[in-house]
Parts: sequence; structure tokens; C-alpha cells
Amino acid sequence: EALNFYGLKWAGSVTSFVTLTATLSCSNSGVYGIVRSLNALARNGMAPAPLAKLNHNAVPQNAGIVTLIFIWILLIATYFFGQTTLYIALLLVSGFTGAIAWISLCWAQINFRRKLYKAGYTVDDLLYKTPGSPYTGIVAIVLMVLCLGFLLMNPDPAYKIAFGIGVVCFVFPMLVYKCLGEEKKREAILTANQHVRFSDVFPTK
Repeated sequence: EALNFYGLKWAGSVTSFVTLTATLSCSNSGVYGIVRSLNALARNGMAPAPLAKLNHNAVPQNAGIVTLIFIWILLIATYFFGQTTLYIALLLVSGFTGAIAWISLCWAQINFRRKLYKAGYTVDDLLYKTPGSPYTGIVAIVLMVLCLGFLLMNPDPAYKIAFGIGVVCFVFPMLVYKCLGEEKKREAILTANQHVRFSDVFPTK
């Protein structure tokens, strides 16, 4: 609209076209990533088994259908909650999951060092040494937790909705995973697929 106001109508149209194309591209890559992630989780015993199945074209059809169902649920929800509020909430959920991902990565690094020392190794046995570890990981986790705390304390309802959705999506799968005893199934799958384990690379001295 600003470009149209100054008489550059063609520039506004070009900008809108580029923006829509970029949005469609991001959406397409996001859907692809979600479908493949669900399929990979299922193949490793961390998601329902039907999601691991492929159709005759070797496409994870079940994972695609589940993904599209949730996309349509969100599209319908925009009618009831308003586009702006839901859009902000979705962006915040994306930030929430990003923070959880980085917390998990930092915690994995700290846990790796702990298991390394327990197995009788030192940092000198590593080909690559993470600078400042484990202190950098601890600082990063603290900062991420503080950011999530600010998200919860924000008076805007969209922030609280995003935090609630993020917590449910983070905790609920873990509870289901534990309650249904999926951990034992996953161990069997990993053994059958001959996945490399920590003990294979760093056997106890």
C-alpha cells in the first residue's frame, strides 16, 4: 500500500508476488520437513507405527495425511480466533519449539560429557572439543529458560496461548511414550536396525 501511495503500483505488485512466492516456498518446505520427520520418528519407534508406512510410490502417505489434517484444523481456527492472534501465537510456538530444541542440544552435550567421563575417557580423547563446555551449554540453557519465562509472563493472550500449546505438544508425547512402554519397542528397533550407540564408539575402559 505504501508503494501504491507514491504511485509505484507496479513495484507493489512485484513485492506482493515475491512475498507470496516466498511464503508458499516456506510452507512447502515446512510441510515436507514435518512429513519426513514424522516418518523418521515412526521408523525409530518414537511415533505411531502407521506413520512409518510408505505407499506404492515410496511416499509417506499416512504422515502426509496427518500433517494436512492439522494444517486444516489451524486454518479453520483462524475463523474463530482471528488471523492476527493466531498468527502471532503460531510464530511464538515456533520460537518455543526452537528454544526447546536448543535446550535439548545443550543438554545432550552436557550429558555426553558426563557419560564420556563415566566410561573412563577424557576430553583429550575427542576429535573435536566444544569450547567452554559444559559451561557454555549451562549458560545457554539458563538463557533459554529465561526467555520462555518472559513468554509466559507477557500479558498478551497470544503469548499465553503459544506457551500452553508448546507445553502440551512437548509434554504429552513424552507421557504417551512412557505410559505405553514405547521405550522398549524403540530399543528393539534400534538394535534391529544396527544403530551406532555411545558404547560402540566409547566402550567402557
